[in-house]
Amino acid sequence: MRYEMKRTNPILLIMLLSLMLTLASCSDEDAAIGLKLNEIQAANPDDEDWLELYNNSDEEVALAGVELRDSNRFWKFAGGKLAARAFLKVVCDGKNRAGTTNFKLSASGERLTILDNNGNKLDHLVFPALRSKTSWGRVPDGDGSWTALGNPTPGKANVAGAPADLGPQLDS
Repeated sequence: MRYEMKRTNPILLIMLLSLMLTLASCSDEDAAIGLKLNEIQAANPDDEDWLELYNNSDEEVALAGVELRDSNRFWKFAGGKLAARAFLKVVCDGKNRAGTTNFKLSASGERLTILDNNGNKLDHLVFPALRSKTSWGRVPDGDGSWTALGNPTPGKANVAGAPADLGPQLDS
């Protein structure tokens, strides 16, 4: 009995290879889609500046390779994960120690961006000049409007209602 080997259709082979590569690239490392900038405090005389991330998804998010950028510098997470619907305070002291960024936040306002490990923009914010002890946060968390918060809430749900005299500094 004689067997013949049939030739594989090259287009079918390319499509199969493309599908395999697509599935392989959809790893946990790319699950940063739910990450949002949620609150920042840039004028804090009692402590370091900080920003808060919020995982706005129902899935745990891998942080390895996720990049934070201010107007002039960038910093990447070496690893870690953020649980679903959880908050993460990131200290922005410019010292680049474990868990802190290599940049500070400008109390006069600036731009912040968060990128996934492939360089895709997940979220961004241009925040105004803030008064001392006032944060700028989203209400509700993760997808609400940005507003001044008179009671900063790092690591917790944001609460609206900053007194008018604690709001952003407006140009005169």
